[in-house]
Amino acid sequence: SAFAYLSATVPYLVENGWMIFGGAIINGIAAGFMYPAQGQYLIENSSPQTAARNVGIFWTMFRASTLWGNLFVYYIFYGKQYIDQYTRRTVLYFFMGINILAIVSLIILPKSSSDCKTEGYSSSKTAKKCWAILKSRKMLWLMFSFSYAGLQQAFGDGVYSITIGYTMALGNSAKELVAVSGIIMSIGGLIGGVCIIVFATRIRRNRY
Repeated sequence: SAFAYLSATVPYLVENGWMIFGGAIINGIAAGFMYPAQGQYLIENSSPQTAARNVGIFWTMFRASTLWGNLFVYYIFYGKQYIDQYTRRTVLYFFMGINILAIVSLIILPKSSSDCKTEGYSSSKTAKKCWAILKSRKMLWLMFSFSYAGLQQAFGDGVYSITIGYTMALGNSAKELVAVSGIIMSIGGLIGGVCIIVFATRIRRNRY
């Protein structure tokens, strides 16, 4: 899945529309494997007392990565009304390098040391159990927040920033404002992650 994430970046170097769309599809499928695996690893290395704190730390690191990326883009795009090929490739090579470093970090992750490992199931039993959980009252309520989070992320990451870049009324600063919007959203995510860490004890105590 980590290698497949490169498929979202490499096609932009080729500048082929079909490859870009195909890479986006592959990236989406890879994310479907990556996020559950990360959650599994996080669970196996957390206890009931540290789960909320560790989730907050993970989220803070995740949002911090978008902050540094947008700061780099802001520096590269500063003062440019049009993004030339050299600038575009500089950004893409930078993100490809970060992607490769992330792949290496995943490869060298230590095995889970927790004694509280989840029980192993066959594929069919796992599917049945997931379906049973999906129909539960609590999960049905959670679907509202999950759906909102998905729509918000799709709009924030895939629509909002792009529309800023193509808003002619913003003048020559439109391109750098794309990075500014990403920086502000990253700061908001960081604040949310810090709140989870600070209020981890209260979150754990008030389970619904």
